[in-house]
Amino acid sequence: MLKSLIKVGIPKDSLVPVMMLGIPDWDTGVSRAQKLCDDIGLELYLVHSDEVGQLLGVAGTDWAGNFKKAYPESDLEVIGTLAVRLALSHVARKFKTNLVVTGLNLENLLAESFYNIMRGKNILPFPLREVDAIRICYPLYRCPKRILDGCYPKYALENYLARDRSHMYRRAVSYYLSQSMSTVLPSIEFMLIDGLQKISTRNAFEVKFYEELGFSAEPHLTTEEVTKWLSALSGIVKNVA
Repeated sequence: MLKSLIKVGIPKDSLVPVMMLGIPDWDTGVSRAQKLCDDIGLELYLVHSDEVGQLLGVAGTDWAGNFKKAYPESDLEVIGTLAVRLALSHVARKFKTNLVVTGLNLENLLAESFYNIMRGKNILPFPLREVDAIRICYPLYRCPKRILDGCYPKYALENYLARDRSHMYRRAVSYYLSQSMSTVLPSIEFMLIDGLQKISTRNAFEVKFYEELGFSAEPHLTTEEVTKWLSALSGIVKNVA
């Protein structure tokens, strides 16, 4: 994606590639990300796990390990997705911008939309959404993952082999659907993503800012739920029922 952004005319010196650390299987990709950035001539900005803990409001803790213990039936990607947003937003503010560009592809956004629909929730807006005054752009929302994997097949394979298995049925099913439907009905994925995109901007999923957390999350969370979440990440609560 970095090469494409430069190719369409975005000045290279205005780009800051960012990687968040703290999720074990994701962390194995540091060397790959570093190599890609070196090839382009950009410096990879790392947001280390301890800094992510501060952004999550639980500084000095093993937030990822505590999450896994407190929510054994969940996936680390749940806390990881939140941590990525907070890390990218933090770096954007540090460099005095309000724009973040991420590489979520067609299947990622299909799966995210399907997962919300299964839970009876509205779809998060794309290809542009704003959370906590940061605009997040998804320029690859119509690009199939197989095309992106084909750009760096060796890196893609290493990435898949390092992945932790999913424990969340609905989330796993959402990804399975998004990645397999084209084998049954070719091009249906493009019709779906276009339709979901229109729906997402008309009936966007709402978020609410919580002072206790320091960031926005789903609305209608109770004080007890917020406290339980922070206690879980801090390691105080060992298992959340």
